[in-house]
Amino acid sequence: MRTALTASILLTACTVPAQQPDPSGERVLCDFAEPDESGRWRTVLDGVMGGRSTGSFTVEGGRMIFTGVLNTNGGGFSSVRRPGKDLQLGQAGETGVRLRVRADGRRYTLRLRQPTERRRFAASYRTQFETQKGDGWQDVYVPYSALRPTWRGRSLDLPPVDPSKVDELGLSIDDKIDGQFRIELQQIATYGAFDLGALRDVRRPLVVFARGADDKKLQRQLAAYCEAENGFEERDMTLVVIYEEGDSFAGERPLTARDCDALRDRFRRNRKGAADGFAALLVGKDGGVKRTSYEPLDAADLFEQIDRMPMRRRELRERGR
Repeated sequence: MRTALTASILLTACTVPAQQPDPSGERVLCDFAEPDESGRWRTVLDGVMGGRSTGSFTVEGGRMIFTGVLNTNGGGFSSVRRPGKDLQLGQAGETGVRLRVRADGRRYTLRLRQPTERRRFAASYRTQFETQKGDGWQDVYVPYSALRPTWRGRSLDLPPVDPSKVDELGLSIDDKIDGQFRIELQQIATYGAFDLGALRDVRRPLVVFARGADDKKLQRQLAAYCEAENGFEERDMTLVVIYEEGDSFAGERPLTARDCDALRDRFRRNRKGAADGFAALLVGKDGGVKRTSYEPLDAADLFEQIDRMPMRRRELRERGR
């Protein structure tokens, strides 16, 4: 099931020149398939604070492999960092940073450094994210709004991060658990507003509206999804949940208030019969609504309906099934 800041959607290609921003807000910042990228990174350990943690990185096969041992008897962190002025964050349409990682199930931290008005002092805007243990790649979405200012581990009373002023980005582990860690980083990019249309011909969204996370119908729908998650994934389905209040998400990607308003407006007619705010919509790969329900949808019924669709039958033939 989803964790705080993990996700799965895709991005490709190389860095877009700063003078030609992508209006969608999507722009590749660091790609470890690029031969010069590894030379821009350095390791910073807690030895600067008397700690004993270790850490080092190598770049091979288009990915950075960051490994080491965390020792909480001291500073308790290990990190890799990259000067970020050339990345020129904060361009039009950007709402956050996406990292494509493969890791060990531990909690890591994204860090953006922003100088302050005080000389020789810079704040670290940070947030932690969970990783999934396994061989598969995972996209982690970190909205700029989730970053909190700190200095040497202490919270600061400062305005939200100004991405255009960021002069360094980094990845660290400081989850207060002794032991080995390993994370692979393939790419860092920005992302913009969520576009359901981008899933057309690729995924079948199951779009669920609810008043909040404590909605009983929503909980039943989420339970049905979790119990048959492999079946949903096998049919290329993405769970999209929009709350009236709470942290909405699409897959593992957090949705902004603007994203949610756009989805509410798009499906306004389908939600008219939702007296208690709950509605579940099956959207096909062609972008059309195939089913609307004001009660939780049974996974077996959904699978049966999808498996009858001409596009699904064609998929199975192409996959030799």
